Amino acid sequence: MCSLFFYFHFFYICIANRLLFMKGNKVNKKFIFNLDEIILSERLFSAIRKGLENDEKLENDEKETHPDEVLIKEIFHLGKYSISDIKKQVSNIKVYELIKSFIQNNSSLCHIVSELPACICNELLTNFNCKYSCSNVDVSEDGHIVKLREIIRKENIVSAFQNDGFSVVYIGSRDSDIEALRTSNISVVFTHNKIPSYHVTSKSDYIIFNEITLCNLLNQLL
Repeated sequence: MCSLFFYFHFFYICIANRLLFMKGNKVNKKFIFNLDEIILSERLFSAIRKGLENDEKLENDEKETHPDEVLIKEIFHLGKYSISDIKKQVSNIKVYELIKSFIQNNSSLCHIVSELPACICNELLTNFNCKYSCSNVDVSEDGHIVKLREIIRKENIVSAFQNDGFSVVYIGSRDSDIEALRTSNISVVFTHNKIPSYHVTSKSDYIIFNEITLCNLLNQLL
């Protein structure tokens, strides 16, 4: 009887600790957002390419290609255009305003990640007043991307914050988010225009289908 009592006591302690962890402490929580299709209403590369040449072939190829291979193709393709021309297209992409407001109001708790390089989206990212991480590229003197130097590993960003004592909430939707979703303390899949793959949804604690519900959840997790 005594051992049974201690068993249930231990069980309730575990549940209580989990609830406390979910509510968390504002100082120790970190929200990491993928820029593509989470903050932006469409994929960054797709929007750039549609604006410059109205061709979506590479986006269709993504469904059957490893994320790294997709990114290499995208970077190679963007090298045909000047960074200034690319930035003009980036400035026209719709941003989800409620998500933007959440990030701006909690900028010290938020971090943005993007597989595409900062040189084409840094002006957009600075509007959020929070830190961000992107893939690294080499740029020529005439303002063209010439080489993909380093692919961002979003799961490494998650782990780095965890090692610093943060509880990480990761918000993503793509196959390239799978490891980051798996590694995070709380994983949120946000999708508004397509159904994510099973590999993505199987790693999620929450699956959200509209912006208002997402922001309500994020505010509860503060």
